Amino acid sequence: MIEDKINDILKTWNPLDVPAFIAKDEYKDYIPDILNCMVDKKKLEIFLLDLLENKMGLIIKDIEEISEITEKIMDIETF
Repeated sequence: MIEDKINDILKTWNPLDVPAFIAKDEYKDYIPDILNCMVDKKKLEIFLLDLLENKMGLIIKDIEEISEITEKIMDIETF
């Protein structure tokens, strides 16, 4: 299921650096928005940046990391 694949990427990435047992559920609420953004790579990247900065209150230190996560999500087979 695509939602499970996205969650696997998010929990491995774990930008909030929460313990693994929390990470497996921590990011699930963002999956519907991520699915909506998957129509366009740039849209997804902007969403992830906004998510980190405005919803999680993190300071973006590595834009390349966001690009890598965007690529991983975009590479998920959707069928």
